[in-house]
Amino acid sequence: MTDRLVYVLGISPEVSDDAPGTWAELQAHAETYGPLNLSISKDGNENTIYGEGSEGYDKNVNARALHDYLHLHYNADFSVAGERRVAEATCELFRLMFKSIMNPEVEAVVRAEVVGQAMFHARWGLFVIDQPAFDYAYLKDPAGVLSDRSWGTPLVPCCTCGYTPVRKS
Repeated sequence: MTDRLVYVLGISPEVSDDAPGTWAELQAHAETYGPLNLSISKDGNENTIYGEGSEGYDKNVNARALHDYLHLHYNADFSVAGERRVAEATCELFRLMFKSIMNPEVEAVVRAEVVGQAMFHARWGLFVIDQPAFDYAYLKDPAGVLSDRSWGTPLVPCCTCGYTPVRKS
């Protein structure tokens, strides 16, 4: 679904070693290159809800580009409130474009993926290691998952989604 939206909206993601890592950096990048030419970190594209291999990697890059575009479009920073706004905007777009397959379960997964992980990061300062398992557990027991620090790993900041899953040495 995100692949189609990236195409329809004209978003052009480019994978990079030096993608913006903060809200201010994303805004500055958009000022320089436009809000449709987004630089996405090469890191953090594995072990996501989009599957394995190069297809999953590409789908995740497109999802992150759509996500960053919505941050810019709605002037939604990287706070939990900003992530909540982006999650709702994503659901709105999905409902408009994919009416026949949208349902409350898909919206719940979007919220777990975006808001749940943002809440986890806000609480622990950690990046979720296994995003599909986290999302599934969050859908069943949000409070339990958010109170369990073991879902995360220490962070090295570097990408617009927040952080890269690289352990600090």
